[in-house]
Amino acid sequence: MLTARFWSASSRSRARSLPNDTRCFATPTEGLYAVVDARGPTYGGWHRPCGPDAAWSALVSSVQKTGSTTLLNAIADGLRDANSAALSADPDWQHRSPGAALSHPALSICLVAFGPCRAVAAGVGNCRVYLRRAERWSIVVPEQTLATAHPEIDLPKEMTGEAAQVLGLRPSVVPHFWSDDPQPDDVFLLCTQEVWDSCADDIPAKHVAPDRLLETLPPLVDPLGGNASACVVTPHWGHPAQR
Repeated sequence: MLTARFWSASSRSRARSLPNDTRCFATPTEGLYAVVDARGPTYGGWHRPCGPDAAWSALVSSVQKTGSTTLLNAIADGLRDANSAALSADPDWQHRSPGAALSHPALSICLVAFGPCRAVAAGVGNCRVYLRRAERWSIVVPEQTLATAHPEIDLPKEMTGEAAQVLGLRPSVVPHFWSDDPQPDDVFLLCTQEVWDSCADDIPAKHVAPDRLLETLPPLVDPLGGNASACVVTPHWGHPAQR
């Protein structure tokens, strides 16, 4: 039975008191692992996010109901339902008066899913999925930022990392997908922007064991590193395991 081993970590800066929400989610019985980022001025940032739990519950429920469809289609349907659930989490948030207490539903997400003999990675927003295979790292799910979505526009530096789309903001989204047969030496790293933005140049050189990888990412261990989350997932032929 193809399952997975996974390790997760989240940090919150002691230097800031932002109610941002970066988190790891896992439902090993369905082979689903993800990180979410519900922060940033484009879609809330300084407000209380209410979308992550609703979106994850909808995604898991959708995948559980897919029956004989392919894993890729199941994840596509799950992200569609997750977007709808996030939209419904607080439908009036955009219409409140300035200064009113605001809980926003929007979030970026990236995930890895395992089926009987297939692995699927997907993302919406500004999270990334890396894959180490045969000792080489690659980005299999890139971030969807304004800079990557509109390379023809000369954006101000402070806007280049803003998410071009997120769950819970518009009626539909266009996820980025990757799918392949899993290999025994595969190592997936799912991470929020705070991680990849500060570690992108270092990740290709990281060849530590999967259970030690998160310890080498400064935003997850530095109390001044900010709000960050990451998850390491490896395919495993046996029962699910977590540290």
